[in-house]
Amino acid sequence: MNSLEDQRQQIDEVNQELLKALLKRCLIVRDIFQKKAQNQRPFYDPDREQQMWQTILQEWESWEEEQKNALPKDFVIDFFSTVFKGSLSYLKKEYHKSERLR
Repeated sequence: MNSLEDQRQQIDEVNQELLKALLKRCLIVRDIFQKKAQNQRPFYDPDREQQMWQTILQEWESWEEEQKNALPKDFVIDFFSTVFKGSLSYLKKEYHKSERLR
């Protein structure tokens, strides 16, 4: 059995991995925004967001019950809602910046 300190260290490591994953996602979002701006496409695509939700929730549904109990669906929804809202907020700021530069 791991000691409390070992487990806290593991949590710290997972937090760092999550932070790096969020950075990677944000850099991709920024790149997509730039491509859309060059092609004069809207930065928000509700169909794409719906597709991402479907993929995420299908993955969660495929899990074993023990996994679902460890990471409840409402937690997954709250987490990704926050990620998506953060991305949209970032895109809105980038859009307004690009509009001011024109």
